[in-house]
Amino acid sequence: VHMGEEEGDSHRQNGGGGGGIGGGGSEPVPPSDDGPVSPSESGVDRWLKIGDHTAYMNGRPDGFAPNENLTRAEAAMLFYALLKEKNVPVTGSFSDVQAGEWYAEAVLTLASVGILQGVGGGRFEPDRPITRPEFAALVCRMAKDAENKTVREYTDVDSQAWYYDAVQLAYHYGWMMGYPDGSFGVERNITRAEAAKLVNHMTFRLADHQAIDQGEGVRFADVSKAHWAFYEIVEAATTHGHEQVGGKETWLTS
Repeated sequence: VHMGEEEGDSHRQNGGGGGGIGGGGSEPVPPSDDGPVSPSESGVDRWLKIGDHTAYMNGRPDGFAPNENLTRAEAAMLFYALLKEKNVPVTGSFSDVQAGEWYAEAVLTLASVGILQGVGGGRFEPDRPITRPEFAALVCRMAKDAENKTVREYTDVDSQAWYYDAVQLAYHYGWMMGYPDGSFGVERNITRAEAAKLVNHMTFRLADHQAIDQGEGVRFADVSKAHWAFYEIVEAATTHGHEQVGGKETWLTS
């Protein structure tokens, strides 16, 4: 799927924006009740590990920071943890991604296979929050285009915008649904909690609430059970065996 210009254009047009949930404004519309689209249908199983539920998100030094913005470097690390084939020739570089940085291998590997793009001028801007249009473009580079896509006209998404096709494909697959006011939130960033929920949805990871309620899984001091993404975050941060039957996941505990 061709997603147009470099991601940096979104930063110049949108100015970074505020956070998603917890960042002011209304919460995003949740995915439909039809359940996640299978990774084979969306095509992400070509790129990402699906059956092997390894942890793909870690905490920060002060906790998980669920309502903080996901950085571009963290987005790279997230998908690198899930990437099926990591042994690829590194064909590119960025002036602001130095060898030895904790995110360098992830950024350069994902850029080499075409999943990540820079922001222009040979830069990646690893520490900058990743915007919603950028995240839509990132996830949709791993997806198959869809015939007869379900299209939603957002109040803040111009049909000529570089991210238009990605936003529509992300909506079609039920990954990014926009806001109740009819906007997509092009000036907003993805929070770490939102990223966990979205990637679980993409990869058909269905948190086992019963096992988690019994104490299984990784916990963070700043993510209480009352947090809307509690189970999604535990799922994302915990390596576990599992069985899935009829749209329900059961963790295999030792």
